[in-house]
Amino acid sequence: MTKSEFLSDAPICSMLEKYRKISSVRLHMPGHGGKAPKLFDGAYEYLDALMSVDVTEICETDDLLCPEGCILESERKCARMYGASDSFFSCQGATLCIQTAIFTVYKLKRQMKNREVTFLCDRMCHKSVVNAMSLLGIEPEWFDPRDASTYKKSDAVIVTTVSYYGEVFRSFEALKSFFDNDTVFIADNSHGSHLYFTELKGFHPLSCGFDLVIDSVHKTLPSMTGTAILHTSFGFLEKTNNSRESIRENILSSMRVFSSTSPNFVLLASVDAALAYVRSRLTDGIFDDLKHASSLIKQVGNVFGEQYSFLTDDPMRAVLRGKIDFEKLSGFLASKGIFCEFYTESELVMLFPYSFSEKEAAILTEAFASFFSEKENASAISERIITNKKKAYSFPKKGTSLKVAMVSNWETVPVSEAEGRISAEVYAPYPPGIPAVVPGEIFGREECERLKKQFPKVRVLKN
Repeated sequence: MTKSEFLSDAPICSMLEKYRKISSVRLHMPGHGGKAPKLFDGAYEYLDALMSVDVTEICETDDLLCPEGCILESERKCARMYGASDSFFSCQGATLCIQTAIFTVYKLKRQMKNREVTFLCDRMCHKSVVNAMSLLGIEPEWFDPRDASTYKKSDAVIVTTVSYYGEVFRSFEALKSFFDNDTVFIADNSHGSHLYFTELKGFHPLSCGFDLVIDSVHKTLPSMTGTAILHTSFGFLEKTNNSRESIRENILSSMRVFSSTSPNFVLLASVDAALAYVRSRLTDGIFDDLKHASSLIKQVGNVFGEQYSFLTDDPMRAVLRGKIDFEKLSGFLASKGIFCEFYTESELVMLFPYSFSEKEAAILTEAFASFFSEKENASAISERIITNKKKAYSFPKKGTSLKVAMVSNWETVPVSEAEGRISAEVYAPYPPGIPAVVPGEIFGREECERLKKQFPKVRVLKN
């Protein structure tokens, strides 16, 4: 791809490149004026390039929350890529997309039903879902989308469609059959934006029939941290009996409630560039780079032998489990310049980039081989467990409503003394950021044990 070909398919980047060349005097925000501070010779040279395209909403650029020019053009290109009705960019990660999706459905459903709106929410959600619910005064019901016995009729259903551990949700048809035809399905697909361009395209939520889909593109596509996309499906238009233009304005209206009024054009350019790059590398709908990287990941896995697979449903993610000292393994890998997504006492999670190369595969393979050549470590990997087994859900008992818990008086106590008390906050140990306890729930012995390492003290309701 030539520079000219790239700019012709990346409207935001094209606008910034043009503005960078024609702007000799910048009399608008941001305050750096397109130049990084020069503290000493050669300082911050890498920032100069970024700041030269770090602009604000003026006539020559565009407005993310009311796009009419290059941003709108790029979003429409994105929607066509994913087969969506519309796509909306975020510079505040999936959190803004989740807030926007929940608020939009709440507004539209309330207008249609003229009553409170019910939400059934995957317990394996990100904590931003809980915070959005609390801000909007919504009292969610929790469920496990993989366990039909936990299903309850609701106006809207939220599902985490790819877990931190690479588990891809494959049961949408069975899930959908339980609910009414006008039920709205929201997919937090933060860890699966790339699936649409792999052989698992059929399991991307837009392919399955979800109505609103959140893709956190910075996690698995070549875009910068903090970038995400909210998609609406054509089915969502029918369920809400709205036109495409009306739904688009509803989405933007909701987004304006939660979003910064100063979105970052450097981040927007990275989304624009990432999508243009993917489009240029598609062969029969498959992103060539991911296909190549996936084959290398499988080769790395061969170091553990044929009986053991650390691969997951997600072709770009691997999980190593067993009776291994994962803190020791993580430290060993770090000493070799290899840094993984995260580890716990029972697993090591690796999220591979689209650019994973033969050289990197060789370095990782050699590091694993070296570590497990030691007798003590070799015996640990021999006591292996299957990597893709789903962890059981557990729901703490409810003590009061989410809304009441969020606004009530609280006190701080050692987590060892919290058993039986009602939580005043979301406690989501990271990794992977899944709530162990949400406001209004009662701390049990299991929750106290899980939280003690990261949260030695917790906030509980008084009295």
